[in-house]
Amino acid sequence: AQKLWKAQATGKLPWLAALYPRVSRIPVPAWAGELSLAAAKALVDSPLRQALAKQILDGATTVWILIDCEDPKKNDAAEKLLRETLKHLESVIKLPDPEMGDAYEEAFAAEREGLKVSFPLKRLSRTDPAEKVLLDLLLHSEEDLLTFKEPLVFPVFGRGRALFALVGKGINEENLQDACGFV
Repeated sequence: AQKLWKAQATGKLPWLAALYPRVSRIPVPAWAGELSLAAAKALVDSPLRQALAKQILDGATTVWILIDCEDPKKNDAAEKLLRETLKHLESVIKLPDPEMGDAYEEAFAAEREGLKVSFPLKRLSRTDPAEKVLLDLLLHSEEDLLTFKEPLVFPVFGRGRALFALVGKGINEENLQDACGFV
């Protein structure tokens, strides 16, 4: 705790630091700032997170979050590729048949009702003040993401977990197919 406090380089109190789970071994806080009611609310909720949660609860397989860079042409090209590829993958990827699985799969077959292969896309501006905390949570999840000047995309699924980011030219059909197939 002392090491974390010293790394904050602030004398302001009260202070809040949200950490990633220890197993992730991410050494920096996901977010840190002055403790206030507004900060606590922003840490757990935002318009995009509400929309994302609704889509997951409505059965979406994965919600993809595209984080814009400063180049509108790159952002538009990434969005176009994502929309086309994800639409195609929705039509070819099938949920596993619980009858073909093990006892674990069969036990949870009822929970699968309402699930569908669906990959909606949400676009996020790096300058959106309502999503500042969400951006911090995503962009601090890997040590070099803040250095990239390219569009980034995160697949979010299940209980709001995000897989690794795809960046710039890494946003391609093969990587999208791998990530969608994994989820």
